[in-house]
Amino acid sequence: MRLMVVRDAYDTMLMHLHSNTVNRFKTSLEQSLNEGKEYVAAIHLCTQSCMREFDQVCEDAAIQQSEWNASKFREKLICDMLSEMMAKYKKQITLVLAKRVESLLEAGERDTWASIRNLFECNTEAAVSEFSDAAVSFNLHSSEIDSKLQHLRKHARKLLKKKAREAADARRVLMRMKDRFSQVLSHYENSISWYNWTEEINLDEIERNALSESLRILSIMAAIRFDEMPDQIENVLYSSLLIDGTVLDPLA
Repeated sequence: MRLMVVRDAYDTMLMHLHSNTVNRFKTSLEQSLNEGKEYVAAIHLCTQSCMREFDQVCEDAAIQQSEWNASKFREKLICDMLSEMMAKYKKQITLVLAKRVESLLEAGERDTWASIRNLFECNTEAAVSEFSDAAVSFNLHSSEIDSKLQHLRKHARKLLKKKAREAADARRVLMRMKDRFSQVLSHYENSISWYNWTEEINLDEIERNALSESLRILSIMAAIRFDEMPDQIENVLYSSLLIDGTVLDPLA
């Protein structure tokens, strides 16, 4: 019974130590960043300081002739510190990708998905590389680090899917298609306003070009293209709206 009381007191002390160390880690990290230190350097400094203090207190509190140790609390401390880092890099990825992916999808240019893939790779791998450098402070096994890095990549991929699905909302796509159709027609109207209107102007061709541009919006939103594999979506859409040379209006 007496031993159980001592063990409970020992565990309670370690729980308080863990909680205080996590708070000190957050505070010292924020202070280091405010002083102008780079994030990875600040992580190294704060991690070493906090872990050194944690280990020292655990050593001082160790009970001789017992097999009790603070290993599970140390592991939890490292896990919580890594969670702080993970939250930071998830936020970084979200801030960089969300608005820019949304803008690229809204613009609906021919190279939309190539631009999104490039944006995704550059920014995700930059965050992954920085996280990997910072995680060195924790002396983790390579498999543990790889698991965290994959988690970051999955977060970025999930974010991209979310933004693509939001942009693929039928009403939003139809509105963008109509806007693109009107823009193309306006361009032709403005370009011929300086010349005399003649019968040589091919109105069918102008309409065909306007519809082709609006269909590009639809083809871009028809699938999420994470890889560079070619597809026939755009060609199928165009051919399905051409019957015996007649243009069928997808906006009708």
